[in-house]
Order: sequence, then C-alpha cells, then structure tokens
Amino acid sequence: MAINYTNLFTNIGAIVKEMNTFRTDSKGLESRRDTLKSPFETNGNTRPVQGIYGTYNGFESNYARLSAELVGYITNSLTDLDDVIDALDLPDNSLTTVLDRLFDDMLMQSQTIKESVATVGSFSAYGTPVGNGSILTTQVMDGITAPSANVQSRPDYVGLTSEVTIDDVTTIRCIADEGDGLTPGQEQFQIHGQLAGEQWGPRDYGTGTGPSIQTAAALALNSNGSFDTVEDQNGTDVPSGWTIATGDETNVQSNASAYRGDYAVEIIGDAATANIRLEQDISLNDRGGYMVSFWLYPHTTSSIIVGVDGTGLDEKLTIDMSLETPATWVLKSFYFTIPFTAPTDAKIYIQASGTWGGTVTAKVDDLFILTPTWHNGVGYVIVPGSTNFRRRDTWQSTITVVRGLFQDKFREAYGIQMPSATSPTISDSLAQ
Repeated sequence: MAINYTNLFTNIGAIVKEMNTFRTDSKGLESRRDTLKSPFETNGNTRPVQGIYGTYNGFESNYARLSAELVGYITNSLTDLDDVIDALDLPDNSLTTVLDRLFDDMLMQSQTIKESVATVGSFSAYGTPVGNGSILTTQVMDGITAPSANVQSRPDYVGLTSEVTIDDVTTIRCIADEGDGLTPGQEQFQIHGQLAGEQWGPRDYGTGTGPSIQTAAALALNSNGSFDTVEDQNGTDVPSGWTIATGDETNVQSNASAYRGDYAVEIIGDAATANIRLEQDISLNDRGGYMVSFWLYPHTTSSIIVGVDGTGLDEKLTIDMSLETPATWVLKSFYFTIPFTAPTDAKIYIQASGTWGGTVTAKVDDLFILTPTWHNGVGYVIVPGSTNFRRRDTWQSTITVVRGLFQDKFREAYGIQMPSATSPTISDSLAQ
C-alpha cells in the first residue's frame, strides 16, 4: 500500500492555508486598533478605550494559540493510521518515526514540495571596522551539523541547499581580540539575528542570539596554515609541518613578503619539474562540510591548484593566474561536502599545474580548511585580513526568503526540510 500524496497534502494544505490566513489577519490588528482609537484621540477623551492595547495584544495571542492548535491537526494528518501509518507499514505512530520515513518515501516515490529559496546579501560594515578580513558563506548542508537552532540535521541533507532559513538581518560582531588575550588573527565574534518573537504570533521575527565563532586561523584543521613557522631544509627556509611531495626546496620556499604574519609560502618554477606540490595530512569527518580559504599572490601566467584529496576524494580550485590582477593579494575559497566516508589518507595541498617556466612564481598565505559555523540555515567562516579585527568591528547582511508554503510549515512546526524542487509534484496551490 502506498501513500496517496495528493490526498495527504490536500488535507494538510487546507490547514496551512487557514494558519496563513490567521497570520495575515492578525498582522492587521495593530492598524485596526489604531483606527478604532483615532476618534477618541481626536475628541480628546481616551478614557473609554484605556485598555485597548491590552485587548488587542490578547487578540494577537489568541491568533498565535489558534495557529499552534492547528499544527496539531497537521500532526494528526501525518500520523493517521489509514493514510500514513499503514501505508508506510510503520512499527509505531510516533511523529519522529513518521517524519523520518515520510522523507525517505518521498525520495523513493519522487515526490517533492515547493522549495524555499534564501538569498544571503553581501555583508556591509556597520560603522568603520578596524579589521579588513572577509566573511564567507555557504548554504550547502553537510548532513551532520544542524543548520539552524531548533532544526535537526540528518544524513540525507548532505549536499542539499538549506531551506530552513527565515527573513532576517544577520549581524556578526567582534566580541574579543588580542586585548582579551587572544592571538592576533584569532578574534572571536558573535552571530545574531533580529529579536526572536512568538513562534506563531503575527509579527515577523528574527533568529535572536546565535553561536559564537572565531576566525579561520583559530578553527583550522590543518597546522601552520599561516606558514609563519619555518624550518631549515638544506640551507633554505621552508614551511614547518608541510611536505614537499614533488620538487624540492628550490621549488618551495618560505618568503618573508607575506600577506599577513612573518612568512608566506612561495612556489617557484624551474622549467623542468612538473606539478610541484606542497602537502599536509589532515583528518576529515564522514559527511562533513569544509571551507578552504587562502590568499594568493599570483604570477601573470600559468595555473595553480589548491585542493584536498585522498582515496575517493578530489576537491580543488584551479586558478588561471593570467586572469588575476598581478602583484596583488586576492582571497580565494571553495566549499565541499563528503557524502559518505572520509578518506583516512586525506591531504590538503598547493600544486603548480603542469611545468612552470623558470620565471614563474606565486605565493600563498593563510591556507585554512575548517567546518563552517551555522546559523539560520547559513554556514559562516571569518577570514582574517592584513589588519587584525578589533572589538566592536561589525558587519551585517540581509537575508530574504521566497518560501514554499509546505516547506515553511515543516520548518516552523517540526524543524525539518522535506524533499523539494523548483517545479514540485505537490503544488503549493493546495495551500493557497
């Protein structure tokens, strides 16, 4: 026996439509209250309506209560014995079991609901920050990290774009720097949204206080990504903790002309050695999501590769340096997820693509790999710049969401996202 998805979502759609009608109606309460109060103010006597604010606040609370009760009817529909439990041959009718198996069945039956699409605006400085670093973002989930507060993760989410985001203004503010005992370049920040509100209330609300986060330099999984620690190799300084896998110290050297700190690493062509490579062993998690960031000082020709590889893994960014602004430091990054098992022989590396000529050189600094910190369906990484961050350095980004009606209710009511598509098999028209 199979679920009749048209019938199930027609039933749920009727409830979602009523809930959205409640919310729309309740948003107009403040204006209607002021309209009612206006003639009393005009006539100079508001005593008869002194309690009107409390009365209308009570109306708003009633709307929220009614919406919360209607969620119970969605739950009843999802756990109905005939429509769902027996149709899926479930061993029990717990909501957790139902939602888990419903997700799986929708995948197997190629059933989808309308996607929710979030647009993360670029970050703008609030005031005049001292630090000149950058904020990187991703919306691709890793399957193990909860993408937002009150939202669960599940392995099937790996590689999927998050659809659990709400409209908000995200603020990232530096709350601790070297004056608080932190290493320069490893400052701490607080992520937060606008004021969080009543879940089913009429007012638009934000995500409130989010997680704290340090810079990529503090959270990096690789060691000496700054290349500031060096060691002698045949009379030449080279980065400590890294292995020159292809070439030798004539091809890979520490260079004191760095983007930040004491040293960068320089890759030097010799017109003979192909694929000069510097690498380091790293440990990755199964179903992990990783951001790789680095500063590049490019040459005018040739290509350079920065990547992560291992058995069954090959993630990289190949940069044609002829397309870059020469003699200028530029920030580069890429993000990837590991769908299943992470290799035990994973390495992060810098590599010359092919054989560089004897005049080709390029420098790399602050190469870091780390797991983003998530808030409101967005993963964040903060990259230190050439000038260190300071307390009160603040940036903001506006997030706007085009919501799928069913998807938004699964997020709000149950903290999950269901299989979705731009052109779904289950139309939002059932909830309109």
